[in-house]
Amino acid sequence: MANTLTGNFLNEFYKTCTRRGDVFLIAKEHIKFNFLPSEEYKEVWQSMCEHYDLTQRLLTIGLLTEEFVDNRKVLKVISAIKNANDLDEKDAISQLELFLKNKIFITAYEQLGDLFNKQEKAKSFELLLDVGKQLNDFTVKQEKYFTKVFKELLTRHDERILERENEQLEGSRADKIPTGIKPLDNLLMGGIPRGNSLLILAQSGIGKSKFLKWVGISAARRGFRVLHVQAEGSRKECQDAYDAGIVGINTHRLKYHDLDDDKRKELDDAMIQIQHFGGEIYLKAYEEFDSASFRDVREHIQDITDTEGPIDIVLVDYLELLEPGNGKTYTTSNEGERMRRVACAESFKNICIEFDIAGAIPTQANDVKFIDWNNPEYVLRKENISESKKVVTPFPYFITLNQTMDEKKNKTMRLFVDKARFIDQSENDIIDICTRFDIDKFYDHQRSVQKFGYEQ
Repeated sequence: MANTLTGNFLNEFYKTCTRRGDVFLIAKEHIKFNFLPSEEYKEVWQSMCEHYDLTQRLLTIGLLTEEFVDNRKVLKVISAIKNANDLDEKDAISQLELFLKNKIFITAYEQLGDLFNKQEKAKSFELLLDVGKQLNDFTVKQEKYFTKVFKELLTRHDERILERENEQLEGSRADKIPTGIKPLDNLLMGGIPRGNSLLILAQSGIGKSKFLKWVGISAARRGFRVLHVQAEGSRKECQDAYDAGIVGINTHRLKYHDLDDDKRKELDDAMIQIQHFGGEIYLKAYEEFDSASFRDVREHIQDITDTEGPIDIVLVDYLELLEPGNGKTYTTSNEGERMRRVACAESFKNICIEFDIAGAIPTQANDVKFIDWNNPEYVLRKENISESKKVVTPFPYFITLNQTMDEKKNKTMRLFVDKARFIDQSENDIIDICTRFDIDKFYDHQRSVQKFGYEQ
């Protein structure tokens, strides 16, 4: 480990400051920007300090990545920080103290040289004594620091959350799988719980498939293992959509534009990191219409579990295109189709319970009038979608995607959380978000924060 804030130690120290509030607060008091070796490290440190001043919370590496998503040089630094070791509190504070003492000494040495050149020996001697006393008395040890119980309450809470995340990365299973949409995950208190399933309802063309892929990418980036079953469309189409969402460009550019060396290196580093934490997306696409059943989905989960390890979340696109796989035959009447869809919902719910995994699946709303869905005050809910009421029943979690023509033009959308087990709900469980379909991303976090005032 180095004894100055450069090289590997700086990465280790920054990582520690995203996880340990006591270390960060001591460092925040003593580190000056001119101590840091490059503009990239200064930008990261400034962001960490400003975020804490505004929210009284630590800025996590995930939020840092989102903040600097368009700054390749800073992202490279953040990647190095994320891959660094996490120092324990004692080592971090000891190394910081040594660095600050070196700074005091170097500054005094330069001043002494100036005084000697000016033949001011008395002042030189006085400065030398003063510096010696500073070095002897200087400490940033924790015994010099008092915990502020109220002011630092949220910081300590964030540390507990990070400890749980670290436990998950070290092998224990997280109880919930995040969707990657921050305000939705906040409302769900972390995401979709294991053993539970989420139904997503929307009009055709609103973005159900993009929502599903966003959940898949976000989960894999956090170290979770995802099975995505595409019941219609080619494997290549689904692969291209995932690739475009991961890279952050639209599918046309993905096909006709090469990635520059820096972007390839950035993605290569990210892939290595994701695989290091165990994250992956397993894609199974059925290119023939109506050829898949939920029995097939169950077998896919079992096959991956037996050969690769357990799955954390299963995504199926989408409910109407699969068969229940229960051996029953359903008539083609409206009532027969409703019964078939309800059986599909029950099958999907049971799979999630059996394997203790989270699940998400979209379904399409077909009986909504234009005057309703194009009304910014209207949201789809189980009470006003007669054809889907019984399909909703088996799912412990149910949300709808709502978007008027103006909202589509402005790249915004309203998510309505209609049903969420164990969550105290209100009539105001509407989440406004910004989208980025132009680069195959369902959710634009930075614009959502700026436009709707969500926490970073």
